[in-house]
Amino acid sequence: MIDWRWAAKCRLLGGHPTLELFDEAVAEGEAAVPFLVDLLSRRELREGEPADAAFLPVHAMRALGEIGSPAALPALLAVLVDPVDPGQDGEEAALALARLGEPAVSPLQRLAREGSRGTWVRAAAVQALAYAALRDRRLRPRVLGTLRGLLEDPKER
Repeated sequence: MIDWRWAAKCRLLGGHPTLELFDEAVAEGEAAVPFLVDLLSRRELREGEPADAAFLPVHAMRALGEIGSPAALPALLAVLVDPVDPGQDGEEAALALARLGEPAVSPLQRLAREGSRGTWVRAAAVQALAYAALRDRRLRPRVLGTLRGLLEDPKER
């Protein structure tokens, strides 16, 4: 069972789980999702406190993406719109959302179109849409329509 004991094992490794620990989280499937989402909800972990747990949220996002549960969607979107480190948190959230596929497309399209969102958030949403379309050909027409709309909009920078 994935819980704080799993996190403690990761912390012994400086927050970097081994492939075995990652596989253990993924093998739990849906049962691991609530705990992994809880890790993401702890902003202090994403801010690097404590230091030996700093990479736990990144690995939680990777595991959630691999599990592919739509239940992870709100937590991953929350990280995407409020990344502590856009280069790391935002990128991982975008990749995980892309792995969720269909359930993530509409929320990502909304984020990509929202002019009030920061450039980073919108760019990460577009990146996630592109990744999702690469993973699943059936999503390509919808994603292409969104991208075309953004590119052809004269108000876009």
